[in-house]
Amino acid sequence: MLDDGKVTFCDLVDISDDADMPRPVLREVYPCMFENRIVGFNRRYAALGVNQDISALIRIWRPPLRDDRTPSVQVGMYAVLEESEIDGQYRVDVVQPLANFDGINILEITLAALEDNYDVEHPEDFDPPPFEIDEAIWTNEKDITTVSRDPVLGIEKSKVITFPPQTTEHVETFDVPASWKVTRIEVYAPISRQYFDCSWEWDISDVEHPGANGENIAYKRYQDNRGYAAGERTIRIIWK
Repeated sequence: MLDDGKVTFCDLVDISDDADMPRPVLREVYPCMFENRIVGFNRRYAALGVNQDISALIRIWRPPLRDDRTPSVQVGMYAVLEESEIDGQYRVDVVQPLANFDGINILEITLAALEDNYDVEHPEDFDPPPFEIDEAIWTNEKDITTVSRDPVLGIEKSKVITFPPQTTEHVETFDVPASWKVTRIEVYAPISRQYFDCSWEWDISDVEHPGANGENIAYKRYQDNRGYAAGERTIRIIWK
């Protein structure tokens, strides 16, 4: 079980104005749970041979790609560990794709502790911009944050999103423009590595979001109706 704590993988970005001094912050990219692994002697010895510092070794489920098709977790990114015995900020030094004993894809990640910590920029720290008519919001109300918010690009008619763990009070939720016709909702099964239809798991209601010009835009809200808490899972939404 990957339940030793929470890790948030971040990019290091400069949010200063052009005329100001640099102001680097960690910008959240992908949060998830992790398993704390024991760093063995052989791994430490090999790291010393290339002047590499190993402060921690963690394991996560392999995340989906970013919207630009690049990996969500890469060497050179940063990791913020919370709710664990090894809390702190780290640099990602090695990312190793593996499969566990059940054949599920995972990442084993080598971390080096930072001497100086950065401020962390979370999506909930900012007011969201107005919605465009062809934009959708993918969220989980457990964290009252937006997991992702995307326009429709080109002929794209599907979206894969990994929802963080939910509770019975704050369930998986996504809003799509009322003009979209959602034809299928699927859940990814890591063991079989296939998607299965889960359209029956969602209640649908009408909501509105303010548009860029101040008008209200009609949306359809989909919420998980299973009535029990669930862990992180990957959903694929298909529409036309």
